[in-house]
Amino acid sequence: MKRYVTLLIYMMTFGTFISCGTNKTNDSNAENKYKIERIEYFTSACFGTCPQFKIEIEKDRKAVYTAVRFNFSQDFDSQSPEGIFTGKINEQDYNLILKKLNDMDFPVLQDRYKVDYTDAQTGNLKITYNGGQVKSITDYGMRGTPELQEVYELFLELRESQDWVNK
Repeated sequence: MKRYVTLLIYMMTFGTFISCGTNKTNDSNAENKYKIERIEYFTSACFGTCPQFKIEIEKDRKAVYTAVRFNFSQDFDSQSPEGIFTGKINEQDYNLILKKLNDMDFPVLQDRYKVDYTDAQTGNLKITYNGGQVKSITDYGMRGTPELQEVYELFLELRESQDWVNK
């Protein structure tokens, strides 16, 4: 009987180690579920001073930021220095964007979202992944899902948090 109890304890302990190791492997694979090659995010104008811009990020983190309107000033009469800027997204911010996109399982999201009111801004997200597959999401009002809203916010922050060089 003592032998069976010892064997049972050994199996439970060994099984726990195997189980923990398996979970870690699955978690890291979940983060890299999709091989993202390029991300493009651009916003439209709205009836107001919504920042209108486009950010394109390649898999090597090289990026182009096109500031169209209201990125540096909310003044309607401002002659703010909008333009085209280049840079490299820092690794931490880039990895956070990749993680958020992978965690939300972006290919299964709807292609279009919209709010029920007018004069809202549209967010457009285009992701190229897994050897050229493309997922495009057009989101009028930018309220598609909570996860998408988080990604939109990250792109808004990139405008100010990166070292952009005027092209």
